[in-house]
Amino acid sequence: MTLEEKIIHYQEKYYNDDPEITDPEFDALWDQLKTERPESELLKDIGNTSWDGWPKEKHNMLMGSQDKFNNEKDFRDWLRVKKIEFPIILEYKLDGLSVELQYENGIFTRAITRGDGSVGDLVTDNVVKMSGVPKYINSNFTGSVRGEIELKNAAFNKYFKDAKNPRNMASGITKRKDGTDSEHLSVIVYDAYTEVEDAFMTEFDKIDFLIENNFEVVPYFQCNLAEEILAYRNTIIDARDELDVAIDGIVLKQNTIVKSDAQRKRPGYQRAFKFEDTMKITILKDVEFRRNGMNYTPVGKFDPIELEGTTVSQASVHNIDNIEKLGLYIGCRILIKKAGQIIPQIVKVIE
Repeated sequence: MTLEEKIIHYQEKYYNDDPEITDPEFDALWDQLKTERPESELLKDIGNTSWDGWPKEKHNMLMGSQDKFNNEKDFRDWLRVKKIEFPIILEYKLDGLSVELQYENGIFTRAITRGDGSVGDLVTDNVVKMSGVPKYINSNFTGSVRGEIELKNAAFNKYFKDAKNPRNMASGITKRKDGTDSEHLSVIVYDAYTEVEDAFMTEFDKIDFLIENNFEVVPYFQCNLAEEILAYRNTIIDARDELDVAIDGIVLKQNTIVKSDAQRKRPGYQRAFKFEDTMKITILKDVEFRRNGMNYTPVGKFDPIELEGTTVSQASVHNIDNIEKLGLYIGCRILIKKAGQIIPQIVKVIE
């Protein structure tokens, strides 16, 4: 498969609740595509979350996606290149199922999954049962509210603890034709749209509107310095295992809204600042050599570990020189990370 074909394949698997690789691995492929083929049309795409058998409906607001980075250098480059103005709104990056809530004269009318960003699946009957979806809001509002469908950890542990993870369970429940268990899900929101001119001039205008109308809003912070953002990010990384929702990073938004930016599938004045790779220690059991054309690639086999929601039991060592460089031997304790390869990496030997 070409690099683009791999990305499309992994996207389809992810959106059908059968992921084959983790988010960091997918992000690494995406970064590779940006480097090798910056002109690729795929980079303008946002994937497709549509399900067979569901009625389709057009969005009122463009349901785009955010470009990502996961290190301080790229973060500071974004600030400099885009000439980002402070303050910046920092929000939790929820790991859920994106949904648009449509309102007409303040009355909730439809709920539509992201789909391809322009057309999604009509799931109103299920979403209306979820918490965080007001049936009536400000009667002057005709437009849309965007959020994530979440299965909070408390509900997951109480009702679905044998399931793989909260995100997959939330997606599975949302697409049940009979709506069973939809009442255990929540919608947490972070964006609003209306065609009324100058209704929202800043991101804080949107947040104030959402709070005033009794939506559950994603946790947010106002930051006035780059160092403040980095400090908040570190604090959130340390605390994320104690949160009631799954997050995989933070979202940064320039407070002042650039209207043309809202019409882009990948806005320039917003970015997702992903967390670094997860690492775990295990025991090396064997090294297996696999033929690839005229070359042989060593693959380390080790005691299975859980990383980013998948079970891992092997990792490429790349070449024989790397075996010596790492100091590998059967029975040694090794540090494994899920990073920029299709399969995990052995980082180092832990003496």
